[in-house]
Amino acid sequence: MNLGIVGLGHVAKYQIGALDELDGLDLVATCDKDVSKKGVYSADFTTDLDEMLSLNLDGVVVSVPNVNHYKVVKKVLESGKHTLVEKPATPTLREFDELCKIADENGVAMHTAFHAAFAPDV
Repeated sequence: MNLGIVGLGHVAKYQIGALDELDGLDLVATCDKDVSKKGVYSADFTTDLDEMLSLNLDGVVVSVPNVNHYKVVKKVLESGKHTLVEKPATPTLREFDELCKIADENGVAMHTAFHAAFAPDV
C-alpha cells in the first residue's frame, strides 16, 4: 500500500517508524504546513494537502493536532483514501458519525488508533 502522512510533529516519527517495520507499506508522501519539515523523511513532501491527496495513495495517516482531526479526516475520506487517525478522532459524536458516513459513501475505511498516552500501563 502506498501511504501518506499529514502532520509531521512529534508523534509522526513514531508512526513512521512503525510503518518502516511493516512489509507492504510504503510511505510515499508527507504533508505539513511547516516547510522546514521538508527533507526530514525520504518520502515526497508538500505543504498542500490537496496536492498530496492527488497522488496515487491507498491510505493516509492523519497526525495533526486533535483540534484539526475532523476537517483533515473529512477531506482525506472525501478524496477516497483509507484513513488512520489517532484518538480522539473528533470532539463530538455527531462529527464522528459524519466521518463514518463519508467513509461508507466513498467505500473506504476509517480507523482510530489508540494512542499510548491514554494507556498508563504502557
